[in-house]
Amino acid sequence: MAGVRLIAIVKANVTTDASNPGQPVTTTSDYVLKRPAGSAGGINPLTTLVQAGVAAGMSNAQSRANVATQLGIAAGKIDDYQGDPPASDTLVQDTARWIAAFTSIALREGIPLAVADPSVAGSALDQMDNLIWADASNFYWRSLQAAARPAGSATTTVADARAGKIAGAVRPDFGAANSLYRSAYLTPGGWQMCGRNTPAITSTGGNPSRSLYCGTSSSVTLSQPSAVAGEAMAALVTRWQADPATNRINNDGTSTAALNGALGATTFPAGAEEAQRRGLTLTADILIDNTWTRGLAQARGTTLAAMVTNHPVASVNLTDGTTSAQTTISLGLGSGATKNMRVAFGPAPGAAQFYECDLDASGTVFAVPPNCAPTTAGTYTIETVNGASIMRFAGHPAVVSTSSYQVVYTEIDWGGGAGNQWVYRAHATKPDWQFRYARSMRLNTTAWSALKAQLGL
Repeated sequence: MAGVRLIAIVKANVTTDASNPGQPVTTTSDYVLKRPAGSAGGINPLTTLVQAGVAAGMSNAQSRANVATQLGIAAGKIDDYQGDPPASDTLVQDTARWIAAFTSIALREGIPLAVADPSVAGSALDQMDNLIWADASNFYWRSLQAAARPAGSATTTVADARAGKIAGAVRPDFGAANSLYRSAYLTPGGWQMCGRNTPAITSTGGNPSRSLYCGTSSSVTLSQPSAVAGEAMAALVTRWQADPATNRINNDGTSTAALNGALGATTFPAGAEEAQRRGLTLTADILIDNTWTRGLAQARGTTLAAMVTNHPVASVNLTDGTTSAQTTISLGLGSGATKNMRVAFGPAPGAAQFYECDLDASGTVFAVPPNCAPTTAGTYTIETVNGASIMRFAGHPAVVSTSSYQVVYTEIDWGGGAGNQWVYRAHATKPDWQFRYARSMRLNTTAWSALKAQLGL
């Protein structure tokens, strides 16, 4: 038997996992786990990935080493990932156990596994990640441009390319070289802006692959490509609209009428593909999604301590809409999509009073009145994360569950004088699987090049 590869058939909703023997594996179809011939040990999703490398011509040892590199795990974890802490849907962690669970998605959904071979050079790629197109004078696009990977390198550097126009003016707008790159991530070295000219992303090859964004946000991704050659570009746009969870074309509410008119009857050429991607964020990211709009007016505080001092409960006047909006701090959505949760501080140290105010249908705070009403009393704490001060809140009412993050506040001194010190509203990624797992569509280089050519981008 030493020369025979091993297989195990997982029967839908019948087979049990050794790590959870009382619970059948949840899947709608049977699938097969594998292990290379001549290797001893258990059989699991990661050994199945190793076998995919062997089937592609690698030796068992080469495939194991390449899988470990590709997934960012120790080689021994391929057989013993269950030595990691138990996986819980309420706490995604960067462990081999979670990566194995994610890999099993490919097996359950029939997505081909692939092991990258670092000894073979990789080609440059340019994949469309997002397109918002109203007309030739008003558009935005984002693509991920992977540099050619030299032989011997396990990772590829990927540029986060963005461009667009507003009213015919070429963006970046307002003359700022990085105006399309407004996010900042809290990295191990502190706050980092990630722009076009920084190595925003590094990624391994294979399927699944592992990526690192802005030096701190780690994720694993599965890609399921399918051909779109011969399909009308307008038909693809319309088809993507039917699944808002994955759509990446005019996914901000912009009408597709003008876009489809510009695309006409043009079809995608040979080699054009779309890919549905499934991604799992492994890290507890803290980011400012837009440094241009998330900064608190400096008069309201340039440090967290000043923000607390400037927004005491005693100053909140609920009969005056303007005053109550100015003397409380926003914590994002409240109990519904048209509700805003807010907070004021004190009088005891660490005390917080929460309020809920009205938003209009578009999610904008009414100028007067916001109709604020007190809800519960709670607390706030300030902790240090990677050298940065982070304010978190507890004891507030439940908020809408669709949000993938918790609102926190932070202070940043960018250097260069008093005008460069700010308090920002930031987002801390929730740890739950439902918020860390996402699907999206992309176009490959051939499809994206053809679409750009048709639109004159």
